[in-house]
This record gives sequence, C-alpha cells and structure tokens, in this order.
Amino acid sequence: MRPHRSIFHKARYPAFNGFRSNSGLMPDDPESRLTLRQADQARTDFAIIESDLEAIYARPSRLPTRVDLMRTALGIICPTAMLTTLALLWFTG
Repeated sequence: MRPHRSIFHKARYPAFNGFRSNSGLMPDDPESRLTLRQADQARTDFAIIESDLEAIYARPSRLPTRVDLMRTALGIICPTAMLTTLALLWFTG
C-alpha cells in the first residue's frame, strides 16, 4: 500500500509554511505589521471579550429551572383560588 501524501508535501512545496505569500493573510509590508503597542491593545481587547463571554456563559446557570417555575406558579395559583373561594363563601353565604 502506498503511503498517503498530502497535497502540500515537502518535496512538492519546499517553502510552504501554511500561508500563501500573495493571499494577504500575512503581509510582508513592514508598515502593515502591528506595533508592540497595537499588539498589546489587541491582547487587552481579546481578554475583555473573553471575560464578557465567560459572564454570558454563566447566565444560563442562574436561570430558574422547571421545578422552580412550577413551584412559583402553584404558589400563586393555589392561595389565590383559596382566597377567592373564601371570599365567595363569605359574601354569598
């Protein structure tokens, strides 16, 4: 059985590093590269976004469950029905 060779095999593309030089993904122009200050600001922005995402992911755990909603609904319905029944018996009695 012949070994599997990738389309980007070293013998075929000896200088392949994952990016095409003309694709615009990693420009070689020194003016378009990030400065250290810009890179640090981007790192800070990414950290803020990550902390916001963690807060968003934590929210569903604080939502009430079905059991909590059922208890609340029955806690409102049952006393209201009892008070209505007592009021009707009191005033019509």
